[in-house]
Amino acid sequence: MVERMSAGSLLREAETIFDAAENGLAQRSRFAWRAGFDSGGRWMCDALATLRGEAPTMTATNLSALGMIKYGMAVMASLLVTAIILWRQQYWALPLVVLVFYAVEAQMVFLFPLAIDGRVRVFRESLAWTSRAGGTWPVMRTVLPIAGTMLFGGLVGRGFIRSWCVGCLAVVVWYERLRQTKAIARPKLEIGTSQPLLVRQVSLQLFGNKKAVRLFYASDLHCRPVSKRAVEQLVEAAREHAPDLILLGGDLADTRAGLPMLAATTAQLAAIAPVWAVPGNHDVAVGLNEVRAAIVNGGGNWLENDSVLIQLPGCVPFYLDGEVRQASRDGFARILCAHDPEITPAAAKENYQLVLAGHLHGGQCVFATWKERLFPGAWFYRWCGLRFDLGVTTLLVSRGVSDTLRLRWNCPREVLLCEVR
Repeated sequence: MVERMSAGSLLREAETIFDAAENGLAQRSRFAWRAGFDSGGRWMCDALATLRGEAPTMTATNLSALGMIKYGMAVMASLLVTAIILWRQQYWALPLVVLVFYAVEAQMVFLFPLAIDGRVRVFRESLAWTSRAGGTWPVMRTVLPIAGTMLFGGLVGRGFIRSWCVGCLAVVVWYERLRQTKAIARPKLEIGTSQPLLVRQVSLQLFGNKKAVRLFYASDLHCRPVSKRAVEQLVEAAREHAPDLILLGGDLADTRAGLPMLAATTAQLAAIAPVWAVPGNHDVAVGLNEVRAAIVNGGGNWLENDSVLIQLPGCVPFYLDGEVRQASRDGFARILCAHDPEITPAAAKENYQLVLAGHLHGGQCVFATWKERLFPGAWFYRWCGLRFDLGVTTLLVSRGVSDTLRLRWNCPREVLLCEVR
C-alpha cells in the first residue's frame, strides 16, 4: 500500500495541468465528450502523454464497452440496494445508495488508465490497484470529492466540460503517481530508520516546458554518527530517480561530529546532480561556517543569501533563490529553496511560483489529515502539512529525512521529487 493521496491535491494539480495553454488539453477537451467513453478515453490518453512526455502504448481496447460495464455494475448494485430499502420501507437509508454506487466504482477507478496502458486483465488489475491505493474506503474518500467536482462543478461557474475533464485528469494524475511510486507495506510506527525513505512525487506546471525539470528536495538530514543509514537512503533515492538538481533544505547537521558525514554525503549527491544547500536552525547551532565548509568541500554550492539563474538544456531558465528577493524584470520563474515554511507569506508577496521547505517534520506523530494539513501538529504550526497554495505561490513542505528525536507515528520520512514543466 502507498500513502493515500487527497482529492484536493489531485484536483489542484489537475487544474494546473489542464489550464496550461501549451499542452493543448483544454482545447482538446471540447471534443472529449462527443463519442462518450471512447472520445473521453482518448482524451485521457492525451493527458497521460502530457504527464509522461511520451504517448502510452494504447491498444485497440473497446473503451465504450469498458465504460458500460464499469458504470453498469455500479448502477445495478445501487438499484439492488434501492429495491431492498424500498421493500423494507427504511427510507432513511436511501443515502446509502450513493455510497454503494461509489463503493463499486472505487474498485474500477483506474480501469481506463490501465486499459490505455495496454493491460490485458484490466478488471482484475483495477482491483489490485484499488488495494494498492489504500483499499475501498480510502479510495472512496478520494473519489467522492472528485466525483462531486465532475458532476456539480458546472453549477458553480466552472463549466461542465471543464469540471468533468479536470476530474478525469485528477484520476490520471493519481494513477501516474501510484505507477511511479513503489508499493510499500509501511507500519505506522517508525523508530530511527526502520522504514524505507518515501519519495513523494509532485508534478507542477510553471515554466511551459515540454521536458520536466526534476528537483530533488531533501531537508532535515540531522547528520550525526547515528545518521548513517538515513543518508545512505537519501543517496540511494537520488541515484534511483536521477534528478536535474538536488536541493538541501537546512538542518543538515546536528553535531560537529556529523560534519564529515555531511561532506561525504554531499560528494555522493554531487556526483548525481548539482547540489545547492541552505541552512536551518540546527546548522546555526553547529556553526554556519563549518556547515557551509562541509557542503562546499563535498562539491556542493551554498545558496544562502544568493540567487542563481538555472539554465538546463531544452528548458526555460529560472531563478533558484536561497532568500526572498524582489521580483526581477526579466520575467523568469522563481523557486525558493527554504528551511522554515514561515517564510512563505513573504515569498507569496514577491510572486514566487514555488517554495520548498521542511523544518516541521510533519509533527512526527500524525493522527489525522485534513485538507493536506497534518494533525495535531497543524494546531500549533500553520504550515504543518504537505502542500499549500497562496495565489500564484505553491508551498511544498517535506516531512524530512531524519530527526533529532528518532521516533515517528504515521508520518513517513521523505524527500520531495518535483517534476516542474
